[in-house]
Amino acid sequence: MFVSPVGSRILTMTLCVSLLVACCASITIEVGQDMGKDAILGLKDGMSKKAVSGMLGEPMTVGRSAIGQETWGYYYLRTKLPVKGKAPLNLQRVTLSFDGDAVASIEYDLSEPE
Repeated sequence: MFVSPVGSRILTMTLCVSLLVACCASITIEVGQDMGKDAILGLKDGMSKKAVSGMLGEPMTVGRSAIGQETWGYYYLRTKLPVKGKAPLNLQRVTLSFDGDAVASIEYDLSEPE
């Protein structure tokens, strides 16, 4: 196959532009499921496990606290790469402790992009 010098330059330029666009493109990284701020703030002590699952879905982690209570963990992270300066970050973290079937304590962290 014969490629003319002009065709070769066009091919080279096309490859260079493609690489430049690929290197500068933003990649979104998302882990977990966005629970929604309203749902997180709607959690209340005494709620049943079924009610919590209905609001947030199944937990990402299930474990036991130091005092033996069952704990459920929910996490969501969304950011973009490459980062130029400060990374736009959306983070949601919820940890629930249960006394039997009822929520005994709620800890959460909501960080949204500035």
